[in-house]
Amino acid sequence: MVIKDAPELVKAYEANVQAHAAHAHLYARRSSAASSSAAPMAQASGDVHGNRHGKVYRVPTCKGYAGMRPASVAPFATETEAQ
Repeated sequence: MVIKDAPELVKAYEANVQAHAAHAHLYARRSSAASSSAAPMAQASGDVHGNRHGKVYRVPTCKGYAGMRPASVAPFATETEAQ
């Protein structure tokens, strides 16, 4: 992305990226067998949602948490477990 002649937009964009980076962390998949037997979203009780494809997780206060596709969610009980 290239932003020209808009220093305030650049600052806002950088602040948004930094805010997201502060709470987005990679997680490691335990094994393919564990992920295939994972509980469906309706039965998942974890408050932390990992993204199976993007390898990041979100907590309930994150933007986009509620909008994650159920098929992409890997539920975790805690943020530590997601890391």
